[in-house]
Amino acid sequence: MDDRKRKRRDEVRRTSFNIPGGSGRPDLPPSTPVVGSHPQYISMNSQGYIPQIYPPHPGGQRSAMISPVIQPHRPQGRPPPPPSLPNHGPGFLSPPRGVPPPPPSQLYPAGMIPQNDMIHSTYRPRHTHGFEKKPVTKNLARTFAIRINRDITHAKTAHDILNIVNRDLENFDGVNISTAIHRLASFDMNPMMLEEIRSSEEFHQLVSKIPSKSSSLAIRNIANVLWGFAKLEYRSENVLNFLCNCLLYHKISQGLPQNIANSLWAIALLRYSPNDRVMKAIEFEIQKKIADFTDQNIANCLLSFAKCEDYAPQEATMLCLKSELLKKIDGFSAQALSNSVWGLSKLGAHDATVFKELVDASMPLLPSYNAQNIALTLWGFANVDFNPGKDCLQKFCDVAQKKIREFSPQNLSNLVWSLSKLEAYHPVFDDVVQQAIELLPHLSAQSVSNILWSFAHLDKPISREFLSAIASNASIDYSDWTPQNLSNAVWSISVSVSMQGVKGQSDANQKLFDLLSNEICSRLKDPKTSSEFSCQNLSNYFWSLGTRLESPGLPALENLMTSALIKMQDFKPQEIANIAWSCARLDYYNKAAMNLIADSVVQKMDEYEGQNLSNVLWAFAKLRHSCTALYKAASTYIPKKLHTFSYQHFGNMLWGCASLGFKDSEMASSVKAEVLQRASSGDAPESFQLANILWALSVSDAMDRETWNFLMKQISSNLNVKQETLTQVFQSKLILEARSPEQPWTIPDSLEDIAEKAWKDVTRKVRISEFHSRVSQTLLNMSEEHEMEYMTPDGCFSIDIAFPKEKIALEIDGPLHFTRAGEPLGDSLARDDMLRARGWYVASIPFYSWSSDDPDGNMKLLNGILTRARSAVNA
Repeated sequence: MDDRKRKRRDEVRRTSFNIPGGSGRPDLPPSTPVVGSHPQYISMNSQGYIPQIYPPHPGGQRSAMISPVIQPHRPQGRPPPPPSLPNHGPGFLSPPRGVPPPPPSQLYPAGMIPQNDMIHSTYRPRHTHGFEKKPVTKNLARTFAIRINRDITHAKTAHDILNIVNRDLENFDGVNISTAIHRLASFDMNPMMLEEIRSSEEFHQLVSKIPSKSSSLAIRNIANVLWGFAKLEYRSENVLNFLCNCLLYHKISQGLPQNIANSLWAIALLRYSPNDRVMKAIEFEIQKKIADFTDQNIANCLLSFAKCEDYAPQEATMLCLKSELLKKIDGFSAQALSNSVWGLSKLGAHDATVFKELVDASMPLLPSYNAQNIALTLWGFANVDFNPGKDCLQKFCDVAQKKIREFSPQNLSNLVWSLSKLEAYHPVFDDVVQQAIELLPHLSAQSVSNILWSFAHLDKPISREFLSAIASNASIDYSDWTPQNLSNAVWSISVSVSMQGVKGQSDANQKLFDLLSNEICSRLKDPKTSSEFSCQNLSNYFWSLGTRLESPGLPALENLMTSALIKMQDFKPQEIANIAWSCARLDYYNKAAMNLIADSVVQKMDEYEGQNLSNVLWAFAKLRHSCTALYKAASTYIPKKLHTFSYQHFGNMLWGCASLGFKDSEMASSVKAEVLQRASSGDAPESFQLANILWALSVSDAMDRETWNFLMKQISSNLNVKQETLTQVFQSKLILEARSPEQPWTIPDSLEDIAEKAWKDVTRKVRISEFHSRVSQTLLNMSEEHEMEYMTPDGCFSIDIAFPKEKIALEIDGPLHFTRAGEPLGDSLARDDMLRARGWYVASIPFYSWSSDDPDGNMKLLNGILTRARSAVNA
């Protein structure tokens, strides 16, 4: 272009911009009609540019901006459109004065009349002589949109964006809406600020504009809106339905992997459940475009599917994601690796190969892991019981220890919970407690209970400082705790008592337990709130009470048991065993409950293993509740499950059978063979465990010489034998000598003297009950001379009431000598046999035959007993 033409072009441009003062075209006469200065009207100059005048701006007058307009190609020689053609409608030259514009029905085909807010609508003449006029209003709207978008992106605060919405919302298009919501979500805001933004009128107007601008929303815009809603924690079912429908109908197929992953992430984070068609469309796009997914896209998809609780991804989708993950794992960031571990774990997609690759990829990046990355990764491993190895866990803990100040309350609890699940203890636990004490006002109930549970699970004592901080924190509202939080907490602090005994029963421990227990009991009073407790919650609370030997009172126990009985069929074997065991420890007896427990155990007998079954049988015996059906079913089942029993379980189970007088020779033989085989193979039991087995077999008449000699040898080899063990050994010898005198039942010399002394020491410790005193006084009233607590010549027995010259022994048997049905217990029968073996006539005076309100009847009872006894002795 030569200088003359360039000069001419510049002159035209300068003159054409002077809209208020002339035609804008120097070659047209002044009478040529031109567009007025109203901001909605624009004029096209000869060079293809239009000056645009904006409305007044709050900050001052805006200058005109220039935007190019593409001129249509007009074939040479073709005349321009005739001036008589209608030129009305939005964005076109104004009609001459006095000439009304034609109705829309003449400008647009039937059914195609645009909506009022669709300012991009156009009028297209039928005859254009080879050239189609472009609507300049579309360019103006586009320019407005660009200017609005620029203002939004340059906004410094969320309130600046809301001001822009308030000022220009009527000119917003879909991109503006998307940008505004995305930018609002990008600011760091506390919960109070978030609520302020969500509740503002400008935000609601912005959201309500979305449906009317759907045609200008691309997939990227939809993804940005969804992402913004998720970050702002804004959930509107109607708007989400609309946006997901937009995704479903064609637009998602145009999306990039980033758009697809972001949309899925937002849906998951908002806990929104679209119809399956939307999710399947997303899955289809993932499978189709998986090769283009980045590490972040893959991780976000896994994370999002894991958060969609009501939807399970197709197996093909998971295979695609895992396959692409393995291909690109070397390029994964720390965030992508941790999200992938968490997502796969939550989805239950435990593939050892994938997890090992994730572990290997995480090791070089471990120093760059932040607190959340560490917590999510370890949680993912623990959730599927995948142990990455001692060295790996050690490195994770070392990094966590260095960055412990960065851990949020949630991350702290996840860290120790995961390590405890993986059975990995590290000094970082102590750092977690110190950090938790500092953050205690911000710790949720879930976090507190998880930290307590983690220490208990690893059998580690809980810091008294931590317990004291919790118990003395007045800001903790236990009414906000869930039943799971409450039961886990009471279980955890009770484990500490179980491990440490009196040492674990600190004032802080007791204070916290009382606070938690009171809250549980208050909820159990109300049928509505009590129904919120799961079987595990109820079982844990029962166990805690039994471990601490602390009864909350009979009414509270009744409420607790009522809640349990409602769900009895849903309890697992361990939970049933815990309830029975705790009732026995607390000496709480509920006949209906015991019968239901027995029925449940019999029905699910094949699900029980050694510990649970032995605890149930022990509890029934301790509560003196005889149930023949239960013991018969157990005796048939036990030989099949011997490998699940420990020595302690054998002792508890046999003790329960012996106490209630239940005998089964086949079961006893199988147990004896198992015990001998284990002990012979080097599995040395504790002496007290063997003593329990020894006593139970002796009382049940199931002892033989081989088993006796073997057990005596094993017990005597231990020099540190407890007093109770020695007592059981000597009592077993006395029982066997009384019932099978033809065989020698000897105790090794190293054990015999101390065992005999232990037994006699216990025998001399007598206690006279009120029932005992009343019987003695009645005999004196009958002029029957006798001795109370008479010691036999060998010093082995103390007889309650004795007539030494006649060798008549009256045993005053209270409730503890009988089952609930009134049948004598196994050790009471053994006592009588041992006295008879020494030449005594033994008669029992049961508690249920004595009446404090009937002295004459009591005398008649005693007179009859003595008459029969003397007749038998004299005979």
